[in-house]
Amino acid sequence: MHFITPWFLAALAAAGLPVLFHLVRGAKFEVKELATLRWMGSGISPRRWHRRVTRWPLLIVRMLVVAVLAFLGARPFFSEAQPVMRVREVIVAVDVSGSMARREPLVEKALAEAKADLPADTPVRLVRFAETVQPQMEHTIPAAVPGAATSYDRLVQWGIDQAVAADAVRLVVISDFTRPALEGLRPRVWPAGVDVRLVSVGRRDAWNAGIARVTCLTPVASGEVEIEAELVFHGLTPSEPFVLRLRTEGGPEREEKIPAGTSRVRFHWPVNIPAAGMVLRGEITLSPEGGGKDEIAWDDTQAFAFPVVRQRNVLLVEGDSGDSVFAGECYFADKALRAGIGTSGVRSPFSPTVRPVMGELEGFQAVVLANVAELSPVDAQKLADFVRAGGGLLVTVGDRTTPALSAALRNAGMDIGSLEKAAERTAAGVGHHEGLAVQLVPSSPLSQHAIGWNDLAFAKGWRFTPPEKTVPWLEDNDGGPVLAAVQGIGEGRVLVMAHPLDADGSEFPRHSLYVVLMQEMAGYLTRFESSAREFPTVPASLSEPRAPGVYADTAAGWTQVHADESESDMVSEPLSKARTAFGLPEAALIQKPATAAGLPLARQRASEWWPWLAGLLFPLFCLESILAGRRPAAVGAAVPPAGPPAAKPKTERSYAHSGT
Repeated sequence: MHFITPWFLAALAAAGLPVLFHLVRGAKFEVKELATLRWMGSGISPRRWHRRVTRWPLLIVRMLVVAVLAFLGARPFFSEAQPVMRVREVIVAVDVSGSMARREPLVEKALAEAKADLPADTPVRLVRFAETVQPQMEHTIPAAVPGAATSYDRLVQWGIDQAVAADAVRLVVISDFTRPALEGLRPRVWPAGVDVRLVSVGRRDAWNAGIARVTCLTPVASGEVEIEAELVFHGLTPSEPFVLRLRTEGGPEREEKIPAGTSRVRFHWPVNIPAAGMVLRGEITLSPEGGGKDEIAWDDTQAFAFPVVRQRNVLLVEGDSGDSVFAGECYFADKALRAGIGTSGVRSPFSPTVRPVMGELEGFQAVVLANVAELSPVDAQKLADFVRAGGGLLVTVGDRTTPALSAALRNAGMDIGSLEKAAERTAAGVGHHEGLAVQLVPSSPLSQHAIGWNDLAFAKGWRFTPPEKTVPWLEDNDGGPVLAAVQGIGEGRVLVMAHPLDADGSEFPRHSLYVVLMQEMAGYLTRFESSAREFPTVPASLSEPRAPGVYADTAAGWTQVHADESESDMVSEPLSKARTAFGLPEAALIQKPATAAGLPLARQRASEWWPWLAGLLFPLFCLESILAGRRPAAVGAAVPPAGPPAAKPKTERSYAHSGT
């Protein structure tokens, strides 16, 4: 017998209270004095100090009530063996994710203990798991896969499938049960008959420091590159400083001393970027200054490879400078081209320059004519040669737009169609400042930003007659082109937009899609969309034989095997939390199975007896009430004979006996 709260057994000392109560409330004698025989009182008076326990059945019942109350508070239970079916198969699942590095001796010991209490003929199947589950053909300790993610969710689903397919399966999971891995586990219900056991080989007294990721902040640079390393620290990290070393291909080694717990470190240095771009390759290593070693080694070094191209120089020719810098034709366009490309800290791939006249075009990759009235024959020929050589051109309209601009370009051998102001319309129609609904052409490069274009209202008042080889990007409701790409002009790219770049006639420049439109047009004209392509990444996994790093690829140039950063967290959670996440009962209610000759395996189940004790109290209280209500006969009294009452004998003293 065992007790959940054994200190309540001290209440058994209260079992003496009914005895004391019966002694105090025991037999009492009342002395009756007779005047004629008073002289005999000293000879026959009883000894008053003497007490005797009376009414033994009532006393025993009351002591039983006190004892039952004491045992009820102690909550006794008995270990009861319940026979179950013999285990037909044992499946041992070994975690080989990145956080299990350097755990082979602990895994080997846990595997031996899992087989220790099994009969010799019990089949044992060994599997390994990380992001998926794979069978282990040889019964050797599987090695951890650096950087592979842990997926308990897939393991649980696989274990449930195995339990449904076969009866009496025991699943032994050997893992470190870290917090990031347990958070991704969805609640499941295990089928009846499966025995799931969790064996933790993790450590809570270890520490680890690693590099989570490396980011290039300058995929488009003008003369200086900058990269950022994100660091992680887990466990009982030492307080000594750490050293972060950067090695790049063809460049000097750089070193930075940082305190423990630093999350981000940036390196920047000048570099000469070729016109065709370059590949920035290298590695970053993190180590304690004192030379100590952490728990995981694969995340101490991270290799990287990033494509880096030059910034695209865009010339904005402003036809109307306005009264101030804010009223200029190219004010909104200049700000949109300078905006970052979306990632915090990453600069814009474009470097715009605003001029009132075109001037020289050397060093620019694209030219924007914003509300330019006309061009001289020299400038028109210069611009035509620039486009034929591979440059980009964007022509937009405004209040100064005349057919002379398109005519000058046509005379230089570059036909972009015709741009002119539309005739004034009646009040029933639309005017210059009324909204023009536009539609996105699905085949245009803007289709990747398909949300929100139909809600825009462009300014009306211009007519664009495109040439034959034209691909529309935006159209009005009548099918007329608002933005189109003109093809067939040498090696260059030309865009024509029948809408101004400023806020004349619409609020479009203040819309978030304005930045998207300007950068998409600039990327198309400067061919940035093809040159700034990132290298593909492959996650580390059981099916990936390569360790985390950068590898040459004939198709893509370079391929990076990326490690899961959550695997750097090697601090194990308590086994009770792991059992809760797996949907298993508390380990305190499950004891080690015992074997007996000729008998199947048995499992122990804790069975409390407090409901039976509580039920026993009711009949005890009823019995105590019945016994306490009965009044016993006087001590020494004789049963009177039948018939008329006899005369009372005369005695010198009469003692009346009464009990409780």
